[in-house]
Amino acid sequence: QAAKQGRAAAEAAAPSPGSAREAPAAAESDRRQMRAVLLLSLKVAVNLTNHRPHGCAQLLSHPTALPALAALLSSEFDGCERRGGLPRHFDTALMSLGLLTNVLEVLPDAKLRIGAAP
Repeated sequence: QAAKQGRAAAEAAAPSPGSAREAPAAAESDRRQMRAVLLLSLKVAVNLTNHRPHGCAQLLSHPTALPALAALLSSEFDGCERRGGLPRHFDTALMSLGLLTNVLEVLPDAKLRIGAAP
């Protein structure tokens, strides 16, 4: 009985003949889902900071928020000259810029902090 269960587990864990082709498709699906979650998170953050000083201050108070947004935008625009000046993912770049715009509209003193973000 234990031997049968062991064989069954090994067969289940063994890659199927088509799995080598399915792995890139699964990875691409995972990337799309992560991109969708990132975009939804940015949309929520944009809504929470729109004309809301407290939301903007909360965003700025988090030590990694500005560096994360700067890194995201840098990544989106990396190589943009090969894409006619366009970011890799337009919606992600747009929402990131919208988030920074909201902060600057509500807290103009944040300009120096945003400009100094790594």
